[in-house]
Amino acid sequence: MMFKNVKYKLSLVAFISLHCISLSQISVDTSFEGANAKVITINNLTNTVKIESKLRTGDVHNVVFYCKISGFNVSQPFKIQVKYTQQYYVPVLAAYSYDKINWFRFTGTFIGDSKEFTRTYSQNTIYFSHGYPYVYSDLINLETRFLSNPFVSVSNIALSQGGKNVKLFKFTEPCVPDTGKYSIWVIGRNHAMESHSNYVIEGLCDFMASSNVKADRLRRLAIVYVVPVMDVDNTAIGGTGKDQLPVDFNRDWDSPSYWAAVIAVKQKIIETSSQNPLKIFIDSHNPFPGQNDNNTWFYSRHASGVRSVNLDFYRKLLLENGGYVFNRLPAYATNGQTSAAWVDSMFSSMEFSTSLETGWVNRTDNVQWTLPLYKTHGEVLGKGMCDYINNILKPGDIILDNTDTLNGVTITGQWTPSTFTPGYWSVNYIHDGNTGQGTKSVRYSPFVQNTGYYEVFLRWTSETNRALNVPVKITFEGGIKDTVVNQRAQGGEWVALGIFRFNAGSSGNILVSNTGTNGFVIADAIRLSLRNYCNPISVQNIQVPAGFSLSVYPNPFNPTTNIKLALAKNSFVVIKIYDIEGREVRQIVNNHLPAGEHNYVFNGEGLSSGVYFYTATVQGSVGSEIYSYSGKLVLIK
Repeated sequence: MMFKNVKYKLSLVAFISLHCISLSQISVDTSFEGANAKVITINNLTNTVKIESKLRTGDVHNVVFYCKISGFNVSQPFKIQVKYTQQYYVPVLAAYSYDKINWFRFTGTFIGDSKEFTRTYSQNTIYFSHGYPYVYSDLINLETRFLSNPFVSVSNIALSQGGKNVKLFKFTEPCVPDTGKYSIWVIGRNHAMESHSNYVIEGLCDFMASSNVKADRLRRLAIVYVVPVMDVDNTAIGGTGKDQLPVDFNRDWDSPSYWAAVIAVKQKIIETSSQNPLKIFIDSHNPFPGQNDNNTWFYSRHASGVRSVNLDFYRKLLLENGGYVFNRLPAYATNGQTSAAWVDSMFSSMEFSTSLETGWVNRTDNVQWTLPLYKTHGEVLGKGMCDYINNILKPGDIILDNTDTLNGVTITGQWTPSTFTPGYWSVNYIHDGNTGQGTKSVRYSPFVQNTGYYEVFLRWTSETNRALNVPVKITFEGGIKDTVVNQRAQGGEWVALGIFRFNAGSSGNILVSNTGTNGFVIADAIRLSLRNYCNPISVQNIQVPAGFSLSVYPNPFNPTTNIKLALAKNSFVVIKIYDIEGREVRQIVNNHLPAGEHNYVFNGEGLSSGVYFYTATVQGSVGSEIYSYSGKLVLIK
């Protein structure tokens, strides 16, 4: 009798288990912000879902898909089929997440009328998207992050047709009067489907609001206006926006314009440029897909001439700051004027106007784009802006050329004049012949009319035979600063060495020598540019978005490099190193750290040569927002 009872219980358990399995049903949820998916079929037996993107208001391409899928069988591969009407608009890499925070990209295969994305998951609920989503609430969160930041102000520039506020971010140093500054404009998301462009712009915004020395310099010289999202309505409802009716956002810049955001931004650009001359305009895009996409480029408005040269100079500065190439392509004809074309036609004194197209899959150095790298991409844009604006001569700048031997330049030892390599100031440059190390120097002693803070710049021409370690000594009021410059890079530009206080007269000087150098040393010219150095960033007690600054030197390195971290307040910090495949290779720190400076050494001994990435996350206190920072390391053996 007991045996029969046990058998009955086992049978009941088996029945319940089978019954639960048969009740396991796949479901697709699109009830959240930015979601877009129409279910075509669900097959629980084959663990397959087939969806397609729904046309939103005005859309002619059903491109964007973003949904929550639950209830599939995790013990076998789960297939998501995305039906397409135009194969070109199906992304090479889609993305999934378990929490809508951490996203992972993966590729699919074209099968029939669909692209199939197949993999095994560790959880039976995922979010599935055409790429990294960026919705309207993310824009609001970005605004909230900057509420207490003194360098940022946010306003509502327009009310969209759907009743949402279009946000305008303004970045500048408030202690420096706006009079005399330049203006820079950056807009994004003219096409709502290009969500990755928002992470690029977010990286630019984080940089502009940070304690980075280049951000500080740029804020003193310029006002940077940013509209992260133009098409706020389609961003909120999961629309495509490309070629939408009645007019594509980025074809609406003729007059009269239709969209409220376009009308308002045009008016604001005209208004601000009358007060602060517009120098740079960038419209940030992120087209997809591209089977072998390893391209990032600017659309150039001019094939030759000053603005073409200016754009190429900016591209050079971006390469120096980021370590990868920004290509350029000629602009193509469109039905309706683009934002970059309108700006280019309106402002005669600007440096350049362009559309930036950031690739969907890989950078130009074949490194696959990630969320941290998109944000770093935005930071590189900002650093390049700083260097570019710094290369614009200001009224009152003091320049001493190597030929000014009767006006403050003292040459010691035998130097040879040359014009072989372009990029020099005035009529020539001089070099030491890579001989007599320690016996040759050039001292620039500029006459300063007024005591004040001056940014010091050095200029040289670059070749592969130049010295990597040219010593430069800056003598200023109250001190001496020794630094080293690499003359194989940054040739033909004014390279900033720092901001220093100089007394009126000729007591300060800049000395370039060939002591201990390992190649040809160039002496060309120096420049001093007066700066308002109110509230020096180095001593300000403020909360910046990331709450910290991080620098790595040297980079490239062999086999060690220094990771220097500065914290504005006590924080919990995690710094890790990853290889190009995303595998963690080192944990540098994972601990609570006090406010102040901290230095760590990363030893690449035992690792192969190549590209690595560092990530740092910082949380100021329990429950406070977590900020992140990332960058590239190059190990050369």
